[in-house]
Amino acid sequence: MACLMLVNNKTWACADMGDEHLAEVFSIYSNDYTYSNYERLMKYWAAYTGDKTPFSAEWQERYAPWNYYFDKDCARLMLAAKRKKDEEMQLYLRNTIKYNKICDDMQSRWEYPSAEKLKVRRNTLLSIQRAAKAYGGERLKPQFSLLLMRTNMLLKDYQANQEYWVLNASKLPESVFKDMMHSLYANAILNLGQWRKACDIYVKQGDWESMEWAMRNYRNPAGIKRVYKEDPNSPTLAYLLQCYVNGGYGWEIGYGRYIEEQDEKQVNADDTKQLLQMIETDVLHNAAVRDKVMWKAAQAMLYFNNNKPEQAFKCAQEAQKLNGSKRAKHCARSIALLASTGFKPLGDAIRLILWANCNGSWIVPTKIARK
Repeated sequence: MACLMLVNNKTWACADMGDEHLAEVFSIYSNDYTYSNYERLMKYWAAYTGDKTPFSAEWQERYAPWNYYFDKDCARLMLAAKRKKDEEMQLYLRNTIKYNKICDDMQSRWEYPSAEKLKVRRNTLLSIQRAAKAYGGERLKPQFSLLLMRTNMLLKDYQANQEYWVLNASKLPESVFKDMMHSLYANAILNLGQWRKACDIYVKQGDWESMEWAMRNYRNPAGIKRVYKEDPNSPTLAYLLQCYVNGGYGWEIGYGRYIEEQDEKQVNADDTKQLLQMIETDVLHNAAVRDKVMWKAAQAMLYFNNNKPEQAFKCAQEAQKLNGSKRAKHCARSIALLASTGFKPLGDAIRLILWANCNGSWIVPTKIARK
């Protein structure tokens, strides 16, 4: 099979990705945190400045819209704050610019900074921290709270961030700033040893990059089993299953490289057998498991990856009869379609597509081709 346009992934419409989307047929975990938060931040600043330039089609086609409001030390934001004579916002922006410069310096330096530079950096962070703590207003409380937690993170005061979230930030109204603070809280408890609780927060937020690092040693059957034994309904399991079933990789290995390695990739048969056995003998019989569809769909995809399309099709069909999330059931239907092309006549595969289209279940590809 040369090209089965991905039928269950929200981003399949980017046609230039073509058959590379095959890597995500097993798609049960959403990773849009970074993009959605950037968009929410942009909308906030667009409303504040009255400048909607980066939302125009022309700008998005030619430039990177995410940095529009933060370019040149937040010049556009500072100009708007000064025009409004908004002293609170100017204070927030001045300290945010200092914080951003420290972050840039930490990321761009090849050499280790001198003791003097480290001292200056720490003093600057303490100054920002004092300004954030001193803010006594209500209008920008979320922004200054975020600034405080950011400085605590760079100062490695994880205990302070844990306590601040529980006692203060968690009680603020819902906003993009609160969600960003929740991620900093996850970072804090991760560093305090509560790694699984932290990862559950990352998964719920769709914070893929943080998950990549925090769960880097658990994207295998042994890691999946450990998390499952601690909590059979941990949100982290969706991420781990998707990563392992789709080849054990995360975003650090691009789609192109993934496809190039398919013919050469050595599948660890023992690991796969171990996971298949755990799903069949334990997970599917565990009354505490709420999303059995997810696990059965994973089983189906593993069979397909190991050149057993008929068994994969059977598992995917059975998965649709189990309890589970809408996304997991959608995924199971997609795997059934994919597996059917491996052993059914093409006409039958097309009839499956037509059936799915009539039921409104899939985004249907225009054609399926074979190698």
